[in-house]
Amino acid sequence: MLMMYALWVAILGSGFINTSYTNTSIGFYYLFITFIGVISNTNYWRLTNLINSGNLSAEIIRPYNFFLKELVQFIPHKILQSLVFSLALIIFFSLGITIHFGLFQIFLFAISTFLTILSKFYIALSLGGLGFWFRRVHGFGSLFWNLGGLFSGELIPVDLLPHTLFLISAYLPFRSLAFFPVQIILGKINSSEIVSGFAVQIIWLAVFIFIAKLLWKKGLSQYDSAGH
Repeated sequence: MLMMYALWVAILGSGFINTSYTNTSIGFYYLFITFIGVISNTNYWRLTNLINSGNLSAEIIRPYNFFLKELVQFIPHKILQSLVFSLALIIFFSLGITIHFGLFQIFLFAISTFLTILSKFYIALSLGGLGFWFRRVHGFGSLFWNLGGLFSGELIPVDLLPHTLFLISAYLPFRSLAFFPVQIILGKINSSEIVSGFAVQIIWLAVFIFIAKLLWKKGLSQYDSAGH
């Protein structure tokens, strides 16, 4: 985050004028984009290891919903991450770097971030579920998220991409997983864009849920393991 912030401060200081960002807003941009990336991260390889090791059998026969357990078990960790993020905000404000957030902005940002967490959870289920057919799924994960890094706004704000790439990003899920929530909290989009952005998030969430359920249904139908 600090490296990207330093890079963009240098770019803005060089006279780059094709942007509405300032040193302050670009700093908050990368602070929030990093927060969303960290708090929504789910380790798909853990699911693959459960499948390949045979330990998944012990999980799915227990009297609880396995997928719900996977979703909620990281809540304490994410609460701690949120507290660390709050500390970073306090440090920013103590340095005199300020930006105004309305309560409604914060509310919409929280909802959008929650939808991002759910979407990434089902993406992780899908990637992890590939373990029913492949011993190693890291390549699939790297391909998906490396592509996502360009179109999600994590490397460069999406609105600063070349026009063609910006148009392509509108048809991919990545922009709604990071760039959209940040634009809400920074107040850089209007009401109609917020409504359409939420619609895109919900549509992609439904797609991810469908894919994850399909993969796990197919995988579990042929899954077997044996103990020693």
